[in-house]
Order: sequence, then C-alpha cells, then structure tokens
Amino acid sequence: MKMPLEDGAPAWFHEAVAQPRSAHALTSRDGTGLHMAGWNAGERDKPPLLLVHGYRGNAHWWDFIAPWFCATHRVFALDLAGMGESGSRAIYTTAAFTDDVIAAVEQLAPQSPQGGVTVAAHSFGGGRLLEGCVRTRRLISHAIVLDSHIAMRGDAPFPRLAVGNPRPYADRRLAESRFRLLPDQPHLGYLKSYLASQSLREVDGGWTWQFDPALPLDLMGLPMDDYARAVEVPVDLVRGEHSALLDAPRARRIAAMLPRCRSLIELPDAHHHLMLDQPLALVATLRCLLARPPA
Repeated sequence: MKMPLEDGAPAWFHEAVAQPRSAHALTSRDGTGLHMAGWNAGERDKPPLLLVHGYRGNAHWWDFIAPWFCATHRVFALDLAGMGESGSRAIYTTAAFTDDVIAAVEQLAPQSPQGGVTVAAHSFGGGRLLEGCVRTRRLISHAIVLDSHIAMRGDAPFPRLAVGNPRPYADRRLAESRFRLLPDQPHLGYLKSYLASQSLREVDGGWTWQFDPALPLDLMGLPMDDYARAVEVPVDLVRGEHSALLDAPRARRIAAMLPRCRSLIELPDAHHHLMLDQPLALVATLRCLLARPPA
C-alpha cells in the first residue's frame, strides 16, 4: 500500500519511487521462498545489478536509489529471508542468508551478457555478499560493500537489543510513527517516512513490521579472517564518514585483507544508513564504481 509522501520531498525522490517495480519469485537452498523486486527486468541486454539490504530491512530501502541505474544496468533488489516479502525460516543462520544472495545471483547470472552479476550490499548484507563471493564460483563479478561491519576474530558479541513491537499496532499511522533506525542517526525526514510506510504489513489485530520477530538479535557472520583471501572478485568498500558501525581503522583492516580490494571510499558527512542521509552522494559514488570495469 502506497502512503502519501511527506511534504517537502524533492522532485527526484517522487520520480524515483513512482517507477514501476516487478515482483520475482525464487527459492533459497533450503526451500525458503524469496522475493526480488525488479525495475527493468525485461532489458536483458544490460548487465544485472543486485541490491541487498541490511538486517531487518527490505527491498524498499532501494526504491529511491535503484532507478538511477536503469540506464546502464538491469536492476533488482532482494528481500532476505524473514524480511520484506520473503518467506520465514524456523532457524536463521548467516550461512542461510548467504544462500539467499547466492540464489538471486544464480537466477540472474545466466541472463547476464557478461555472465556475472554486480552486487551492492549494505550493512549485514555486505558480510553475506563477501561470503557469497567465495561460494559462487565467480558468478559474482563485482562486489560493492556499503558500510558493513564484517565479523572478525576477537570481536565481542553484538548486544542483544530488542527491536520492534511484538504486538500489532491497532492503527497504521501509529505504527509508522514508531519506525526507528538502528543505529539511530541524522536522516532526511521524507526518506524515513517513506520507509516507515513501506515496512508494514497488515495482520490480525492491526499492523506489524515486515520482518520475522524470531530473527536473532545478535547474529554474527563467519570471521573474515577465515575466508578473506578466497574472495577472488574485485571489491569496492564504501563507509560513511560518521558511521557508528564501521570506523576508519576497521575499514582499512577489511580492505587490507581482501586481495582484490580496488578502493576504500569514505562518503563525506554520511552515517551508517548512507541512503537515508546522503542518497545522491551514494548514487554518484555507485555510478563511478559501476563505470569502472572489474579488472
């Protein structure tokens, strides 16, 4: 259900979210049904670009980003299992989320003019992307990791922070007003309002969020130390200058561990949720990275 957009949103935003999306069904390795949105799925002469959201997010986080790349790429955004319109699991593991990314890549790669898929993934999705690069036998041709913490040996466990209301909100507008960013950060109000309106589903008794409340609160991936040298595809890393999850020393450490890291870019005045405080700077950065062919 599309909700009225907040007054003050610029014309580019209205134009972007008005672009039609197609729905695509696929299946992960364990049989979980997944949903993928497409913007120009019929343009098979263009190389595919897959966008992957962060934890407890959904494909709508890319609605105002994805259309900017349709001139050069065939653009899709995946809903990871237990989030958005994808099915849920009885047990969630990082390996299974990596399987979700691989399932999307395996569906798109055979239709690629070059035989590979470029994947850009944010936050939790970035770790699954890097793990997927090891397991896909080069079906991923280019990886762009956006402000992802990436687990390493010696990391302390994530704090078990409760997220969301386990009971439905009786009123949709009330639910939208309770939408929160984790971590919280400065943002453009119209973007947060849009995501709030697109992140709800109607259930018995009212409205609830589009993620499974059974998702673990402290899920961490494999230590990057165990697989970094096996990531054979070109990788670009992007971090927000003021990110609460990825500081500059850790970003440099990640870049040094990846044998084909092409660039480490710091987005000025951006925080962890890059698309919510610096959306056009993120678009410009991605355009430059996509224009540089993988070596």
